[in-house]
Amino acid sequence: MKTNERDTVKNDTLLTTLHHIRTPLTGMMWSIKELVSETKEGDPTKSRLEKLSEEACRMLNIVEKMIQASRENNGNSSYSFEIYSLEKLERLLSDSISKMKPVAYAKKISVEIETSPLSGRSVKIDGDKIITVIQTLFENAIHYTKSGGAIKIRMEENSDNFFFSVTDTGMGIPANEQGHIFSQFYRSTNAKQARSEGLGIGLFIAKSFVEAHGGKTTFTSSPQGTTFVVRLPIVS
Repeated sequence: MKTNERDTVKNDTLLTTLHHIRTPLTGMMWSIKELVSETKEGDPTKSRLEKLSEEACRMLNIVEKMIQASRENNGNSSYSFEIYSLEKLERLLSDSISKMKPVAYAKKISVEIETSPLSGRSVKIDGDKIITVIQTLFENAIHYTKSGGAIKIRMEENSDNFFFSVTDTGMGIPANEQGHIFSQFYRSTNAKQARSEGLGIGLFIAKSFVEAHGGKTTFTSSPQGTTFVVRLPIVS
């Protein structure tokens, strides 16, 4: 069996296994949530059930990311492209960020969204996939920025592309490791020290999603922080 064929078989086996894990895990998560809702306030069991619910959600999120990464490796991801005006896309991104702001505020991290005047032009995107991209970049910025830091999201356009960027005042990515940052399962040494439970597949998936849109993901980084920039082509 050739190397590519073996890789395909491995990915297919992993994908099948992950689907078998996801089904009972999803049922367990909803059962715990139901128990939480049925348990009265003040009952010491409630806090333990809430913790179990959080852990079940976290495990399910890990499985979902692994499934998506396996699909990307096999080229089996499905996309549902629609035409979005730049104004609609800006609202989509802003709403996604707003839902996650409380996590940043809990760490005393300030969040700023800056938008340049947008034209009436459009992009062709899968909205759910682009939401995943912005949430991945924003979530990473939160995790790797210390309390009291800042995150800035900027949206703008030029003659050919719409751009959005996420800038943080976090730890940065070591210069000698920056060439690997989009590799699957790769995590920089300082990221591992700051957050032991990371998988190292979020940026791999985000980059794959953007490239499927004909776009590009780039970044610059220093010990003072990191900026990720996503470029999406504007359609006529």
